[in-house]
Amino acid sequence: MFVPFSIIMPCYNAGLYVREALKSVLRQDYEGALQLVVVDDCSTDNSLEVISSVLDAYQGPVETLLLRNEVNRGVAATVDVAVAHAKYEWIIEADADDVQLSSRCRDTAELIRRYPQTQMVILSAINVDENGIPYSRTNYCFGSNDVPDELYLDSEMDRVQNYVGGKTDKKISAYGCFSAYRRSVFLRWGKLSEAPLERIAQDPPIELRSILSGPVVGSTKVACHYRCHSGNILNRARQWDTLQAWKDNEIFHVRYHRFNERTYEAMLRDVQRAIETPGLSDWSETQLGTVEEMLQRMCYTARMVARWWDMNLIHRLLWWCMCRNKVMDNMRPWFRNRLLPFQMACWVRFRLHQRRG
Repeated sequence: MFVPFSIIMPCYNAGLYVREALKSVLRQDYEGALQLVVVDDCSTDNSLEVISSVLDAYQGPVETLLLRNEVNRGVAATVDVAVAHAKYEWIIEADADDVQLSSRCRDTAELIRRYPQTQMVILSAINVDENGIPYSRTNYCFGSNDVPDELYLDSEMDRVQNYVGGKTDKKISAYGCFSAYRRSVFLRWGKLSEAPLERIAQDPPIELRSILSGPVVGSTKVACHYRCHSGNILNRARQWDTLQAWKDNEIFHVRYHRFNERTYEAMLRDVQRAIETPGLSDWSETQLGTVEEMLQRMCYTARMVARWWDMNLIHRLLWWCMCRNKVMDNMRPWFRNRLLPFQMACWVRFRLHQRRG
């Protein structure tokens, strides 16, 4: 018996890549039922025209649906719309700028059959540049290539350790572009974006909700070619050859952490909901409190990055002396390297980069 999938594709200004992305979904080597739900988030390029032309010309077995937001709402709210129109229990997210391997649905279904209690399946990805040329790999365990072919986290203790464990732990971490999750979990927790124009990421909240709900499994099988380009929110293609590029990337980084702060606040709401609602999660109140504390630390770190350049040099030095231990350990070098005023800090780091080159 084949597992049916609803494949959702949020799209915003992906006109350069969405044709290839759609075709990679429509040519899946899979005999089970497939539904493709594409939601255009009010793109200002030719994305909608490209999507329409591909879907109109398609005559295969995949059921297709094209929707369009009346206003730009951000990725999380767009995923909410797509999930509301998904007809099957298992949802696969396929980004509009990535290329799916033809085996993605088949590999995901095989893991679901072997681990029927799992709430989320996370595969791996080959990272490619704007031209589709591979340059690295991202496994289900970020930052490490030395991982088991499969990792199944069943008990709540395993999942707690996975989520809040130390740096050396083998961890399952989810990018939406190479994960699949249950629609029932999504609906039980509610919409990702509660406010009409709240802009948050979709990946971390879905991962958190799934891992709080039950077992999850990761695999080194490749789901897609993940495209890194200048329009990415995360893993953005960057230029480092001019001082202005360093300044532009610094400004982008601060804006990105404003986005992160709102995302962590939404995740904190989910943890607090789990504490207050019996049966929403199988974690104990103590375990949920540990996650809440960690997310508060992440939220504080993102808030400090977002306001960093609004503080003068004296305030930054005072903060470094008194409060640096309040942020996440891996982010302390970020603050240390930016104690100087904006222009000078960028110039120093740019010159150091040139010397190393």
